[in-house]
Amino acid sequence: MFPGKTYAAKRSVIMRFYRNGIGFGTENFVIGIRGTLLCYTSLLVVLLLPTGRGMFAQSHVAAVDSESATSNVLLARGLLTRSAKAGSVWTLQTDNFTKFRDESILQVTFTTPPGEASLAYAGYDGKVVEIIGEVKSVFHGNAVLSKVRTVGILASPAGLASVLLPGEPTVNPAHAAANPGDRVAYKKAYYLFLASIPPGCQACYVPLLITQLPLEEIANGKAAAHGVFLITYERDSIWEMKGAAPIDPTEIETALRTIHVNGNSYRYQEISPSEVLKLLENPYGTIAISRPMIMNKSVPGASVPELIADFRALLRVVPCG
Repeated sequence: MFPGKTYAAKRSVIMRFYRNGIGFGTENFVIGIRGTLLCYTSLLVVLLLPTGRGMFAQSHVAAVDSESATSNVLLARGLLTRSAKAGSVWTLQTDNFTKFRDESILQVTFTTPPGEASLAYAGYDGKVVEIIGEVKSVFHGNAVLSKVRTVGILASPAGLASVLLPGEPTVNPAHAAANPGDRVAYKKAYYLFLASIPPGCQACYVPLLITQLPLEEIANGKAAAHGVFLITYERDSIWEMKGAAPIDPTEIETALRTIHVNGNSYRYQEISPSEVLKLLENPYGTIAISRPMIMNKSVPGASVPELIADFRALLRVVPCG
């Protein structure tokens, strides 16, 4: 068949006919090609399986980072300072890579109510931080935020080890509270489940909110409380430390057990201290996933060692009676 043609030329013709769905009397050769293709495809699938979760993870990160391109959300990194003249005005000098809708942002400013609301940011003063917030206006490179979604002190991008210290809890001075004597222990933790149908694999990334007070008590208060906001993967491991998230009392519906935080509405479910410790003490979990180089964030007075100490203390409390 195909007289005068080389083996490679014959194979090329057969493959072209085979791709077009045309069969002819070279069944053995075509079947051999089909078998080779099947084996190659199977091997490719096997090789990709270990990184499959990593591929989902990368797409998840890309979706989060691209939010600012289609909404009023801005992610900025840089040095945060408080105005000497007005203690409730905060300015972040950006790292020169911040853009909002194709405009370069040189600084980000936001205002906090006086009193406890401003004190909540005192531990970030003079630190390099990451802020995610909702933009009210932009003028000559200055972005004014109407709301801060999350804020945290930047750790190195070396992975979870940069903020999750091994062994017994020790307090990192860089992460300590502004006034250590005034530090309030964290005692409550809640898994957050999206109230709407999550797109893609977003349901795999379950936020964990750690607070000093019960959400019900925060809802009955007047001032916003700051909770530690982190992302878990399948509630098995810590995916990213996002920093602190301000929780407004008006955005908690205790009857429905829902909360609006970090730009989303969630159903919240309280978890036990032992479940919190399982994550904090074993941040990489049991499910093997590919992890990108995420820059984790820390919260003053709520470093991972401090949180571990807080929740270990809860397990040592013996109920009366």
